[in-house]
Amino acid sequence: MTQLKTTGIRQVKDNFERPMRSLRISVTDHCNLNCWYCRAEEEICSLQHNDILRYEEITELVKIFSNLGVKKVRLTGGEPLLRPDIEELVRMLKKVEGLDEVTLTTNGVLLAEKIDALADAGLDRINMSLDTFKQDKFQKLTGHNSLSKILKGLNKLLDTPNLHPVKINTVAMRNFNENELCDFVSWAKETEQTIRFIEFMPMERGLRWRKENLLLMPEIKENIEEKFKLSPLNNGKFDTDKKYHIDCSEGVVGFISSISEPFCENCDRIRMTADGKIMNCLFSYKGADIKRMLRAGKKDQVRQQIIETYNNKWEGGCLRLQKGNYQPKKQSRTMSHIGG
Repeated sequence: MTQLKTTGIRQVKDNFERPMRSLRISVTDHCNLNCWYCRAEEEICSLQHNDILRYEEITELVKIFSNLGVKKVRLTGGEPLLRPDIEELVRMLKKVEGLDEVTLTTNGVLLAEKIDALADAGLDRINMSLDTFKQDKFQKLTGHNSLSKILKGLNKLLDTPNLHPVKINTVAMRNFNENELCDFVSWAKETEQTIRFIEFMPMERGLRWRKENLLLMPEIKENIEEKFKLSPLNNGKFDTDKKYHIDCSEGVVGFISSISEPFCENCDRIRMTADGKIMNCLFSYKGADIKRMLRAGKKDQVRQQIIETYNNKWEGGCLRLQKGNYQPKKQSRTMSHIGG
């Protein structure tokens, strides 16, 4: 670990010399969609009001994380817009010294009605998760018919320039949306925004992931290049995606190759669940309970626990999956618990 002399911030690194720079915060395990690759059919959102971190507690913890080198915070879920007055948390986090940005990932169902408050609170950017533009497929995937509300929110986001660039995250799945991928690229080109394709990861308790649904990036990129010319962009060391301009436009397509080309070696993330546990990876099964320490007034213990947890960060679930020495456990927590 190194000491940043100019700020007094202690830059925490793990055993692989990866710095801790990015914090994902799940603010709720509840969601208003039921995407089959994210949640189990029988899954019940079990966290009660007192289980989850209060906004003041999240802010206190983010101050500690910031002092340990975290520069970026992303609010996730479940669906973060289900938390009442989520814009107040954004406003509080924007005052935390040392943070470069506060962003949010949403499924977009409530976005149209919340976007003005989020922008006014100072949110830097919004990523939207959307896997299809077609109502019948959306219904099959999510169990809901709210696509029109999502598209309304997306259009309002496009009309809110201080929340740009807009990024759509799309899980690419064979036998589901492979015929729509070029439609998403066309959207990115026309709007001059970003579409990112994510390989289908084996998250949901190891039960619903099927190899026959896996669509790898080389095939996706090859299919897109039959219609569009892609020009590579410079990527930052800690970027999860490989980015390309589309047909020399300002539109961007990114590829998140979690399975075919894992980026674990450059991962700078740590995650905090809605009930105050910290995890180093989407594939983590256990997390240290820092909520309990915080509520006991033991901030020094919280700080030390964060350092120890990150110091012991493993090489990464996707990398082990590629090597063939990792199998998801049936008792693993789903993405709606850990935060995407």
